[in-house]
Amino acid sequence: MYISHCHSKYSPDAKSELTEIIDIAISRGVKALTITDHCNCKFTPERNDFVNICACVDEINALKERYSDKIKLLVGVEIAEEIFDALRSQIDEK
Repeated sequence: MYISHCHSKYSPDAKSELTEIIDIAISRGVKALTITDHCNCKFTPERNDFVNICACVDEINALKERYSDKIKLLVGVEIAEEIFDALRSQIDEK
């Protein structure tokens, strides 16, 4: 089994530590897991997802070797919907 969409403490809608997510996935027989935390490209002082994504990637990369014999860890990003809305409006105009 492969899970391709999962959020961690690096997203505003989740609280789980990466190790907790990974351990649960392994216990359920998952062979590959992609962590896909949010990235809102409109940065504000209250919310800078780019910093969170960088920290998440750093932590996943540090955990890859630790878990290499149990699960394949991958990094993904969920781009905020307002980005998609902007892209849609550009496409609709053409």
